[in-house]
Amino acid sequence: SDIAIGSVQKTKTIAESNNIPNGVFAVIDAENLPFKDNSLDAIFMVASLHHLPHPEKAIAEFNRCLKSGGYLLILREPASWQYKLFGPLFWLIRKAVRKKNKNSVSLADDETGGFSVKQYKKMLAGFNDMELRPVSYLYKYYYNFLLLAGKLSQKSVRESVLVRKIFKKIDKFIEKLPIIKNYPWDWDVYCRKK
Repeated sequence: SDIAIGSVQKTKTIAESNNIPNGVFAVIDAENLPFKDNSLDAIFMVASLHHLPHPEKAIAEFNRCLKSGGYLLILREPASWQYKLFGPLFWLIRKAVRKKNKNSVSLADDETGGFSVKQYKKMLAGFNDMELRPVSYLYKYYYNFLLLAGKLSQKSVRESVLVRKIFKKIDKFIEKLPIIKNYPWDWDVYCRKK
């Protein structure tokens, strides 16, 4: 599901072209879910929470719709430190990219400030067993650089498999460093409804 019909159609097309049966595709607002209370076993959201106008409202809806003990997975959400440190630079980059191609940057990226561990703990107070897992460190810089290069050149830019492997190995090492490990580019959040 997605709030944008184009995204739902694209997902449906991809599923059909890969012979994935039994899919149900729907336009749904995460802040106003069309499900009964305590009716879902799990909710899975990828790189979307930071695009919502009121993420805490979506979390309340997830809590309402999940059964007791139901799983909530919120994956690939940006950490807040990067927006505090690089915010003005991000604004300049988005401005340059929009000048080249108006549809290449999400307007929601102008609004987000990412999420801190403290914000997650507050938003997810109605959940148990919360686990925050760091996702990426240096690799995400490389990935974002390639995305930016592609948007500015308006050409497809492929990543090097070797460079990706190197960055992933470095990231695994960084994951073990006492203070730095708490500053990933993205977080994955795993928890269960009380």
